[in-house]
Amino acid sequence: MTVAELIEELNKLPQDMLVLVPGYEGGYDNIEVQRNEAVVLDDNWNGQEKFYWYSGRHAKYYKDMEGDEPASCVVIGRGQ
Repeated sequence: MTVAELIEELNKLPQDMLVLVPGYEGGYDNIEVQRNEAVVLDDNWNGQEKFYWYSGRHAKYYKDMEGDEPASCVVIGRGQ
């Protein structure tokens, strides 16, 4: 999803509605927005399914990753 697509979806909702994410083991948490996070897209994806069910489809980029070009992404996660 792109920023424009997210804004389009959010514009359909009341502007004072809270935005939350699922908590670690239940409940909900406030969000934390991380901008320009370096991510390797589809690092855990073989085209049909994830290699590891417990990991996300994309991976955080580390400088020692060889051959992988990072993409700059916005990451929305659990806040305080």
